[in-house]
Amino acid sequence: MGNGKSSWLRASVILIILDSFLVLGSTLPLQDTTSSPALGFGIPKSRLESASNSTDVEQIPIYIGAKSNHYAYIWVGTPPQRQSVILDTAFTHTVFPCEPCLDCKEYLRYHQSGPFQPGASSTYDNKNLTDYWQWRSTGGNDAFVAIASSDSVFFGGKNLAAGAVNSKAVTFEFGCIDEMEGSYVTQYANGRMGLGVDSNTNLVAQLDAAGLLEKSMFALCLSPKGGVLSLGGAARHLHTAPIQHAKLTREGIYWAVSVRDLLIDGQGIGRNSEDATGEEFNLGTARLASALSYTILPAPAYGHFMYRWRDVTGWAFVDDIRVPRGVDVTQLPVITLALES
Repeated sequence: MGNGKSSWLRASVILIILDSFLVLGSTLPLQDTTSSPALGFGIPKSRLESASNSTDVEQIPIYIGAKSNHYAYIWVGTPPQRQSVILDTAFTHTVFPCEPCLDCKEYLRYHQSGPFQPGASSTYDNKNLTDYWQWRSTGGNDAFVAIASSDSVFFGGKNLAAGAVNSKAVTFEFGCIDEMEGSYVTQYANGRMGLGVDSNTNLVAQLDAAGLLEKSMFALCLSPKGGVLSLGGAARHLHTAPIQHAKLTREGIYWAVSVRDLLIDGQGIGRNSEDATGEEFNLGTARLASALSYTILPAPAYGHFMYRWRDVTGWAFVDDIRVPRGVDVTQLPVITLALES
């Protein structure tokens, strides 16, 4: 991460120690944090560093889809069949279309590859069709109905050698999509993988429970060209500066962090800052959603952000992010999120 205004953030690094901390790439020194009051137990800095330096960290390639979604490959069944899944830390289940996918619209027109074929796997279990998962987005445009199923699953790359057996395969419960709407039809990746707080439906947590990870950690390094999913720690060689960590909490089914402030060229809009009315403002908590390619501010923060932006730049921030004619984009202000550590 560069220091000048002309530098762009090339990658974001999210490292989660299951049940404890979020670790971020940073240009600041790593601070000592020995406890997490919100969760009642501590993880010393030495554990973070030892896991980051571990030679046993498995690195899974992450790719970028047509709609800027980051996805990885999992291999499902016996023999293994490849499925691409969007990595989503704000989702709790893993789902992808399965044959025959009776009401899946024109998904084959958009998806990277065809559906999983349960009949071709000797280890597939549909639990006698007794459990169905149904989900619909808040706006109502995205939805699916899936049959609760289980099979052998492991992370992998784009290709798998014939007859290859992965030592980190576990029997894992996922949803075989039979009906879908909205972005589930039009996305490039076949499905979605939930990396949320529920350890029963999180593949990484299941790998950890089976004793297949060096540490109870995983890391997402996301860049405009793809990235890396690290299992059992973080890949230290990917960092261009020392790392620091922030307290990770739970907000329902979501991983969340406490946002102390948002600063525009060092001038905050939140705690310890004032807007045009002289009122202080607290940004509160923020959910981590790795499937999103943007940051959403709470509605009350909108006016504070607009005021501070105009105060720093001299011109109004507009919702469609158009830069006024004559403004050098390399001189746009640096926006910094200050998280509670």
